[in-house]
Amino acid sequence: MKRVVLAFVLAFGFVVSAFGQDFQFVENNGQITITGRRGRARDIVIPERINGMPVVAIGYRAFYRDRLTSVSIQSGVAHIGNRAFYRNRLTSVTIPNGVTHIGYRAFAENRLVSVSISDSVTSIENRAFYGGNRLTSVSIPSHTDIVEGRMTAGWGWPQWSGSFSQEVMIIRR
Repeated sequence: MKRVVLAFVLAFGFVVSAFGQDFQFVENNGQITITGRRGRARDIVIPERINGMPVVAIGYRAFYRDRLTSVSIQSGVAHIGNRAFYRNRLTSVTIPNGVTHIGYRAFAENRLVSVSISDSVTSIENRAFYGGNRLTSVSIPSHTDIVEGRMTAGWGWPQWSGSFSQEVMIIRR
C-alpha cells in the first residue's frame, strides 16, 4: 500500500509547505502549477517559487470552496485557471503584472467589491467574476479580449457584452 501511495505522489503531484501553507502542485519542465492546498488559513499568499522553481499557474479548481477571505498573488504567475478561486469569500483581488489569462469563473461567486487587473492581462474568460460579487467598477486594459463577453452577469447584475476599453462601470439595479 505504501508503494502505491508513493507512486501516486511521485507521478501526479507533491505537497509542500510555503509560507506555512501546504500547497499541492505539479511540476512540469521546471515550472509549478498549484493545484490545491491542505492548510486551513483563510488568508493565503501564492508564492513566487516552490522548491526553487517558479510558480507559473494556479490550476483548475485549486481553491474551490476553500472559504478564503484574502489572497495575494505574487509575480510570476501567468495563468489563473478555470474556477481557481470559485465560491470563496474574497472581497478584493489584485491581478499582478505577469498574469496574462484569467479563466472561466476564476473568481465567480465570491464577495468581491474591487478588482484591479494589470496591463499584462490579455484574456478574461466567460463569467470570470460571475454571480455573488458586489463589484461597482473594474478597470480592464484596452487590449484585453473578453471571451464570450459575459464577465459578471447573473444575480441581478447587467450583462456585459462586446469589447471594452479602459474602464467598465457596473451599476446595481
